[in-house]
Amino acid sequence: MRCLGQGADIAGAVTFLAGQDAAFITGQVIPVNGGAALRHCGSGRAPPSPRAGAGR
Repeated sequence: MRCLGQGADIAGAVTFLAGQDAAFITGQVIPVNGGAALRHCGSGRAPPSPRAGAGR
């Protein structure tokens, strides 16, 4: 992602979650925040790569 989300992105997630294709999705957190969590949006730089061994 290199830009903030649009209203259509949120609408797409809501439409999917309200449909039959999402019937088996349980216990998930799906952040639909319009890209607010992005820190490097528009900077021209790629986000930093994860550290080796992170998340263990």
